Amino acid sequence: MIKAIDEASAIVKHSNVELFKSDRAAVLASLACIQILGEAGNHIPIEVKRKYPEVPWGQIKGMRNRVAHEYFEIDEEIVWSTCKVDMPKLRALLVKILDSVNLD
Repeated sequence: MIKAIDEASAIVKHSNVELFKSDRAAVLASLACIQILGEAGNHIPIEVKRKYPEVPWGQIKGMRNRVAHEYFEIDEEIVWSTCKVDMPKLRALLVKILDSVNLD
């Protein structure tokens, strides 16, 4: 999951929303990262999801499903914001969880 977040963050790192929207390759690559993130999240055992309810598991899955099944209704500004704002927060949360697991 962290790798997909890092890749999505790298795509939007030096862009604003208008530049991002005009770069079809960046949009498509970001959508692929969102799908990968969602698929990875689907493989997390339910026990782990219950233990870490602060992770927005449902939103991760929902975004993946929207990208995969409602492709023609995607708002590119939301994709950019997800990659630029939400994913770094999610990454920090996942790293914190991994660090606590590694300390146990």
